[in-house]
Amino acid sequence: MSPPTVESLLGSALQLFVRQQPDQALAAVDAALAVATGSDELLGIATLLLRFGRSARAAAVFRLMLADNPRSITALANIAKLEKDHDPAEVATMVELAADTDPDSDSGLLLNFALGKVFADLGAFDRSFDFYAAANAGRRKRVDFPLGAYQKRLRHVRMAFQQPLFDRLAGAGVTTFKPIFIVGMPRSGSTLIEQILASHPQVHGGDELPLTTEIIAAARKKHFRSSVPDLVSAAQPSWISEMARAYIRDARPLMGKKSRLVDKYLDNFWYIGLLRLMFPEARVIHCVRDPLDNAMSIYRQSFSDPGPTFAYDLAEIGAYFKMHDSLMRHWDEVLPGFVRHVRYEDIVGALEPGARDLLAFCDLPWDERCLDFHRTERPVRTASHAQVRQPLYRSAIGSAQPYLAHLGPLIEALR
Repeated sequence: MSPPTVESLLGSALQLFVRQQPDQALAAVDAALAVATGSDELLGIATLLLRFGRSARAAAVFRLMLADNPRSITALANIAKLEKDHDPAEVATMVELAADTDPDSDSGLLLNFALGKVFADLGAFDRSFDFYAAANAGRRKRVDFPLGAYQKRLRHVRMAFQQPLFDRLAGAGVTTFKPIFIVGMPRSGSTLIEQILASHPQVHGGDELPLTTEIIAAARKKHFRSSVPDLVSAAQPSWISEMARAYIRDARPLMGKKSRLVDKYLDNFWYIGLLRLMFPEARVIHCVRDPLDNAMSIYRQSFSDPGPTFAYDLAEIGAYFKMHDSLMRHWDEVLPGFVRHVRYEDIVGALEPGARDLLAFCDLPWDERCLDFHRTERPVRTASHAQVRQPLYRSAIGSAQPYLAHLGPLIEALR
């Protein structure tokens, strides 16, 4: 029998971690590290450690890559993102590499986002912003953000989901399944809220599930409808119950023995009216954060390609933020009380009252483990994988203030 490969060992590690066997999972990672022979394999190991929330161990693996190649952009950039204290020689190397690298290339983007973070850590916020601006300008060239199409979509959703629709389709959904949907802007605290809930023994944290969009796409195709407003305007009760059953069919295998599911697909905010029809007993939690802090956190985040298409221009972030806010206000008007708005600042300011309120809203009994959410072992795919492994911190509040001089387009758009 041939010895196990790095790929097979990492696959085993992920399965063990999903089954909540973190010690065995990390032992498999150590075994992979023992047989890894190149930077690509080391990168795979470090990436998995990040999903497990082991930032310090991931940084150590990136340093092995750096020892092999002191000018490795991947290693330097990731170390910079994971550490707060920066070696001046490494910073100088990164600045030199950035000057010699196409800013729109993958390497250039990686360097500029990392240097934005480095100079923020050093308190040089003007220079930090310059690097973030260069990184976002490069990312913006790769995506299309059709603002007009989004505004048209918003108008159509608001017009379709009015009280007569809910009256006509009342009773069409499934009341015995009570999913918990978390919606909000990216970087609004949604992963923190999910981690608190997923620390409850009855709850499975599903992360960002694509189930809603897949089910909607299938229903639109089946009924020859061009959009969600078009679909619901002609929907029969049987269409709604069929969609609900399809969601349950796909969700149940993910939940294991848990009775409740958290679905943190943030774009579900577009579909809250449809989710109410499908699951009248669902719970929807809307994560809210100071708009400037939230927007600047988006702008500073190096999302996986393509990422949110609105995320790379301050004015476009502001425009999307306003559309999001407008639609959430609409849901409050037509479905009063269905959505619970949870402020990030309130949760980090008073965790226990906030956690108790969350569980009560979700019809879950109180459990002390929700206060130790950072100890809950589960793989996290979002950009907040490191933060949810830490106890609560308040340093993100007011994080936009050092950049205020540069935020004119955002502030104007938010008006």
